[in-house]
Amino acid sequence: MVLRCAWLTIILINLVMPSPAGAQDNLPLKVDRLSEKVLTISSMTGNSRVVALATQKGLVVIDSMWSPAIARETKSRIATAFGRDDFAYLVLMNDFDLSSGGTEAFPQAQIISHQKCRESLSQNNEQRQSYLRRRAAWFEGRARATEAQLEDMDAESADAEFKRRWIVLCDRIAHDLNKGYRVVPPQITFDDRITLDLGDMTLQLIYFGEASNAGDLVAWVPEEGLVFLGDMFHGLHVLSDPHTHAPFVPRWLNTLDYLLDEAHEIKYVLRANSQEVWTPARLRAQRDFIRDLHNKVVALDAQGLNLEQATAALSVDDFPYVKDWYTWTKAPDIIQNDIARFIASVWKTLNTSAADEVESALRSSGIQDAINRFSEIRNNADFYLFEREFNSLGYKLLGEERIDDALAVFKLVVETWPDSWNAYDSLAEACLNNGQEELAKEYYLKSLELNPENENAKTILKQLKEK
Repeated sequence: MVLRCAWLTIILINLVMPSPAGAQDNLPLKVDRLSEKVLTISSMTGNSRVVALATQKGLVVIDSMWSPAIARETKSRIATAFGRDDFAYLVLMNDFDLSSGGTEAFPQAQIISHQKCRESLSQNNEQRQSYLRRRAAWFEGRARATEAQLEDMDAESADAEFKRRWIVLCDRIAHDLNKGYRVVPPQITFDDRITLDLGDMTLQLIYFGEASNAGDLVAWVPEEGLVFLGDMFHGLHVLSDPHTHAPFVPRWLNTLDYLLDEAHEIKYVLRANSQEVWTPARLRAQRDFIRDLHNKVVALDAQGLNLEQATAALSVDDFPYVKDWYTWTKAPDIIQNDIARFIASVWKTLNTSAADEVESALRSSGIQDAINRFSEIRNNADFYLFEREFNSLGYKLLGEERIDDALAVFKLVVETWPDSWNAYDSLAEACLNNGQEELAKEYYLKSLELNPENENAKTILKQLKEK
């Protein structure tokens, strides 16, 4: 039988340990000892976690934490906690930098991932340094924004202490990413699942199906009753990023069904991107929510509703148990948005992309025929309209230097989604590419009217004014 509340009987020994000598700063990490053979290291801000196993065949680390430098500190704390440093395996739960950024810190360990994770890491190697600089800028921006928030807070409050830790973590990650790193490619890959015999325990790695990242895995250690989920249910979200991955829903459900089999005695359900510890009952509810939501969307499509009608027909009120979850109490708007995004992603598996249809007509017969085709299908329930897909088509045409066609598509987007600040921002950019500066200013100002926080519009309008 599944031990639904067994995790409550286990004492988590929280070891908040100082950074080792020579560390750049007091990195806000903590060590939680789940058992004699299992511990986790996570950021005190809750957005990153690794699991370490002490086995007869060596130490096993699951995920590597952002960068080689941070991974080395994490590795040092694992060695200190277990009193040994025989690192045998490093498991990458996906291709995201939270999982794969620290591979250089484990030269003696064999690295394991799903084959899709390895393929993605290899394909992206050439662009990695520019990507890391963009990520560094993002973290720097978050740190500075948080500093501004601190100015209006009680310096002694728990929220202020949390934000100070977040600033330290963001600055440290940004510092490391700006230095750059290389990803050591996994030596061991698999397709469906792999089981490692570690002497006194086994580690099953199961391909979850594409969720938030390439090669998303679930780790199951039956001897310890431990389920470790990668980044598929991250932070306060109740669903993985489903924009392109809805076809994998059956695999998600099969994987969760396997884990929740009554023969498996689950004690802990941990996630890579959250401090929240789930019970087996909470994992079961997560599975049931995905299945229930998916089935409801399929039923609405069968009734002949279009995407807009289906989205209006479903809300969190159709899944009342969600309101008992921690995520709902902290961020109800995120949950509502997750549901809407999931509906849209499932819709893509059941219907045809209007953007694809328009592109096909454009390339075969020209832009006027494409616009006519759009008028024919925009209210047809067999087609779905995603602003992002039309926007992407416009940028694809810009990249091909088909400026007139790109302008026509962006105008179509503005007409269809008149309240979208991003639609006006994109149309303004196309006008700039076409030398229409005054028209570009008009559209950037409209974008700012809809979204006063559009920094891109502010920057370009300033540059145009200074010319």
